[in-house]
Amino acid sequence: MSSRRLTRRKFLSAAGAAIALPAMVAPARAEDTDIVIIGAGAAGLGAARELRRLNKRFVIIEARQRAGGRLYTNTALGQPFDAGAAYIHFAETNPWSQIATDLGVDPQGGYRLWSGSIAFRNGVALDQDAMARRWDSMRRVSTAYDEIEERADVSLAQALRGENQDVRDAGRIQAQMAAGEEPEWVSTADWQRLESGQNRLVPGGYGALAIKLAEPLGVRHGVLATAIDWSSQLVAVTTDKGIIRARKAIVTAPIGVLKAGSIRLTPGLPLEAARALDGLKMGALSKIALRFSGERFGFQPHQFLAEIGQPSRAITFEAWPFDSELVVATFGGDYARGLARQGEAAAVDHALERFIRIAGADARKAFKGGVLAGWSEDPFSLGGYAVALPGRMRAREALARPFGDKLWFAGEATAGNYSMTAGGAYMAGRDAAKQAAARLSTGSLR
Repeated sequence: MSSRRLTRRKFLSAAGAAIALPAMVAPARAEDTDIVIIGAGAAGLGAARELRRLNKRFVIIEARQRAGGRLYTNTALGQPFDAGAAYIHFAETNPWSQIATDLGVDPQGGYRLWSGSIAFRNGVALDQDAMARRWDSMRRVSTAYDEIEERADVSLAQALRGENQDVRDAGRIQAQMAAGEEPEWVSTADWQRLESGQNRLVPGGYGALAIKLAEPLGVRHGVLATAIDWSSQLVAVTTDKGIIRARKAIVTAPIGVLKAGSIRLTPGLPLEAARALDGLKMGALSKIALRFSGERFGFQPHQFLAEIGQPSRAITFEAWPFDSELVVATFGGDYARGLARQGEAAAVDHALERFIRIAGADARKAFKGGVLAGWSEDPFSLGGYAVALPGRMRAREALARPFGDKLWFAGEATAGNYSMTAGGAYMAGRDAAKQAAARLSTGSLR
């Protein structure tokens, strides 16, 4: 791994290893607009900003009482931490880099902040020889994936089938931490095409940046979409606050919500879209923040502590991000789902006990509280982000195509090489908005 530059994939492996825009007058009646956007996460905000730039009429609704979706800066412990996406991946081309700059925020390079990592096995730090073997195993994981032909599109687990147990364990931990999923459920071909580049952190929080971006867009918070009827010339979106009629609709709800049938479609999805949705699965990457007072336990800000003694229950702790009093635990896959189902109190207790194994008994005395971000149990997301199943890497592109010239699905799940990121979600929403705006000649409100 380069000592000077952490790419998105390399970083994930090591770890677990108001913008000035033309004035826009919102339509007076929600049932009379050009385009309705369902969801104000990164994709919805990207769509809304593009439509505003194009001077098109739109309504954007959001079930939560805040914008940002899985971009969420949690302040429940008195200090902010990004409970969802935290890094601006592929920062050189990621639109959030320019957004941050325009909003007066200076994203900081992850590799400059990063102060190294320590791996532990059941609370005991690995010695130099064990660390060398671990890095060798992780390098072999990457090599094994590179050796798989794209047309084979096997699972990550299948790609490592012939490797020794250390390599398979390293692959499992990497899949859980980077994809939030078990390696049996992740397409190697899809994994390999993910864009890399620099990673940058957002001082004050990535989610806080999204809230700031949303301010001039007129997001209607607390509006829950329950049905979409696109059988007629217009699209009718039923919400708990009434019906919105529009010529086009951009649906940015996470695929976990779509797969659960939380939004009823009339007619149902076309066969191509239904197959595409079946080819995607929500991973369960989750976080727990722990706050401590008066002690640092010998760890440095932005130092990563990886507990790998039980590969199916791997967990990392980022110490003191931005010199805060927080330690942020990250974990994924079936382990994350199980912890989230236990509820916040039990999950926090569990994470604290695992941290104490690493930091020592003094951590219990200094502990002040914790909070869980269990995305698999969040009804408005039902998971962290979308992975493509083995053999289904083309599902993302298929779901991104417009249906009936009036319905678009957009989000991190449909972002191709940029999938599984807030940057990809923003671009997918922006692209869907461009397409929908270009087709406004079809469909009429008269």
